[in-house]
Amino acid sequence: MPRDKELALEIVSVKSRNAEPVEVIRRRYEAALDVVSGDPGKLIVAPGCGFASSATNPVQTLESARRKLRNTVLAVKGSQ
Repeated sequence: MPRDKELALEIVSVKSRNAEPVEVIRRRYEAALDVVSGDPGKLIVAPGCGFASSATNPVQTLESARRKLRNTVLAVKGSQ
């Protein structure tokens, strides 16, 4: 990967309200680290496309979005 580039990783699905387990997210994160030569500063972790397909038709509830974000934070912090 070029040194002047960063990689954005859509680490959790917005298609399901079920929160991915921390360990599943951690494995995805660690696999992505291999792509950026182990440099977490080159990796942007984000949910895929936000948490709503549109303002009038949200896929996620507020609580499901919070669970997904909480698990993402725990997974990334646990890998550092």
